Amino acid sequence: MNALGRPVVALLGVLFLLATLPLFAATWRDLRRCALVPNKYNDGDSFHATWHGREYIFRLYYVDTPESDLSLEERVKEQAEYWDVAPGDIPALAKAATTFTEKFLEDGFTVYTQYDTARGRSKLKRYYAMIRVDDVYLSEALVGAGLARIYGNWSPMLPDGTTDNKYKARLRAAEHKAKRDGLGAWARKNRKGAVNAPKVVNADVVLDRPAVLYSLDTPPQALGTLSKGTTVFVADSDTPTMIRVRYEHEGRTIEGQCKRRALAAVLP
Repeated sequence: MNALGRPVVALLGVLFLLATLPLFAATWRDLRRCALVPNKYNDGDSFHATWHGREYIFRLYYVDTPESDLSLEERVKEQAEYWDVAPGDIPALAKAATTFTEKFLEDGFTVYTQYDTARGRSKLKRYYAMIRVDDVYLSEALVGAGLARIYGNWSPMLPDGTTDNKYKARLRAAEHKAKRDGLGAWARKNRKGAVNAPKVVNADVVLDRPAVLYSLDTPPQALGTLSKGTTVFVADSDTPTMIRVRYEHEGRTIEGQCKRRALAAVLP
């Protein structure tokens, strides 16, 4: 192909993509004011719902929440490896994901579906869907809470016009934040080997490097920086990312918290 032909082919490809994107968007049906139907088989990513008196089962695009049934050994093993937890911890995480979804959907929601069939055990057909409350997709909320892995079926374009690549980037960003904050399955107490991890016991430690001191508020505000060599008292803490500390300064006792990783080298 000559030098002139390559740009022409590229331009035609872009024009084709622009022409077909509206077709993807047009295939979505929006079912507004849906209601969750209680069912023992509902879980974090699949549930019964009604719209205009008709019952459906919807399965989320893009995500997979923990399984409550340990008999699904292969799936449970995959999930345990994804979150680096013990397989026996998966059912408890499944319960947390189910509760999260029930709370998210309790006041009604909008279902966007293309009636793409999702396999399931029920006699009632199950369809893939994007579920939204206000401007938030349930799939993204679950990943952001550390209760779903990025996995499964997807669509070239979301109902709001977001492309698949952009949405996956948003999911990865939400997952990164959940990991950083130790949420859901990413919580330190859920990590494999955490049982053998050294517990922070009330003790004085000497900082081997400067450490930012944060307030005890939520979210915490930076109060300043503790110098290397400062002696601080560290208290018991189950928080995945922060440790409560206090120290004496000019006759005053000051309390706050530091990031766990900033004190990792000096913790008992």
